[in-house]
Amino acid sequence: GTLPTFLLLASCFSSGPEEYGSAIRFVDFSSDATMRCVPDEKIRGVTVGIIEENRLPVAGYGSPECAWALEEIGDLSADWVTITPYVSMMSCDDTRIVPYFEFPRERMEEMVIGAVRQAREMGLKVFLVPHVYPWDWCWRGDLRPGGGPLGTEEGWIAWFDSYGEYMRGLAEKAAQEGVEMLSIG
Repeated sequence: GTLPTFLLLASCFSSGPEEYGSAIRFVDFSSDATMRCVPDEKIRGVTVGIIEENRLPVAGYGSPECAWALEEIGDLSADWVTITPYVSMMSCDDTRIVPYFEFPRERMEEMVIGAVRQAREMGLKVFLVPHVYPWDWCWRGDLRPGGGPLGTEEGWIAWFDSYGEYMRGLAEKAAQEGVEMLSIG
C-alpha cells in the first residue's frame, strides 16, 4: 500500500483580485501555490483554548467568560486570536470524523461564531484552527484509519473524505464570518 502524505496548511483570506476571497474558494483550490499567504504585518496573537465544559456553568466560546478572555488578549496589545473548535474520533483506527466534542456540532458552531464575533468587537483578527480529538487518547500523529500500524488505504480515503466534508462546512462558516486565516490540516 501507499503511505498517506500529510500537509500542514493555513489559508489566508483577502479580497485582492488574484487572491482567494473566501475559505470555500481556498478549499476548492488548495493546490494553487501562487497565493501569497504572508501577512504584511507581524502577527501578535494568543490562542483561546477550548473553554467549553458541559458539566460546568462556563458556556465556552461566545460566552461572557470568552469575551473577558478576548478583552484581556486585546489589553496585551495582541491583534490576532486563535480559536480552536474540536471534532472527535472514537479511536485512532476510526475512519470518520465525528463533528461533536462536548456539544453537538450545531451548538459548537454557534459558540465558535459567537467567539469570532466577540473577537471582531475587540478589534482582533481570527485564525481558526480545528483540532481532532481521538477518544482513545492516542496522539494525533498516530492516526491509523482502518487499523494496523499505519492504517489502510481505504481507511485513509474514508478519513480524508470525512475530514474534507467537515472542513468544507467550517470553511463556509469562516468565509461568512470574514475569518482571516483557517488551518486546514
